[in-house]
Order: sequence, then C-alpha cells, then structure tokens
Amino acid sequence: MIISSPAKQLNSKLSSQEQEARQNGYLFAQLVRLYHTFDGRPGNEYSKLQDAIACVLDKIDQNDHPYAYTNKLVMFIEARHALRGLYLSPDQNKLLIDLRENTKRTNLNYVYLSAIDATSQFK
Repeated sequence: MIISSPAKQLNSKLSSQEQEARQNGYLFAQLVRLYHTFDGRPGNEYSKLQDAIACVLDKIDQNDHPYAYTNKLVMFIEARHALRGLYLSPDQNKLLIDLRENTKRTNLNYVYLSAIDATSQFK
C-alpha cells in the first residue's frame, strides 16, 4: 500500500485548482465574445440575451457553479432561438456549440430556478 505524502496531495489539489481556473477563464472569454456578437442587434429580445450572459459572467466571476450556469445559458439561448424565432449567426452557433461541449458533463439539478426561456433563472 502506497501512502502519498501531504506535499503530493497539495500539489495535486493546486494543479486541479489551476486547471479549473484556466477553464473558468476560457468560459469567461467565450461568453464575452458571445455577448459582443449581440451588440447592435435591434429589439428587446437580444438585449435580454445580453442580460442573461452578463448574469452568467457574474456567476463565473463569483465562482458560483460556472459550468452549470454556462450550460443552462446555452440551453436558454437555444430555447429562445427555437421558441421565439431569434436569428443566430453562424459565429454565434459555433460559440454555443463550443460552450455546450465544454460544459456538457455538469449536474443541472440545482440550477433549475424557473422556466427554460425565463431570464430570471440567472439572477
């Protein structure tokens, strides 16, 4: 039986925290890019998408389940696209696919706060 030293455990924990911080930074950068793709779009619906993205950016900044809220945001945008006929550009679709792939293995049980297409779920 091999017993790992406390130093190895600490290094392992630090490296996983560094990796998580790097991944959170990546999610943050991708969401900022997605936020700016909606700049200049007329209509209240696009500003609601930007508001939801801003709320998720705040959740990531607070380290409040960044993967789960990003995954929920992707589903929210796709629901708005399907239910309300909002146009998404090819670049926006690529960003959504990338975000979905990076957050697809998350537990969403505790982030369901309201209907799938309601912005109040990100407050």
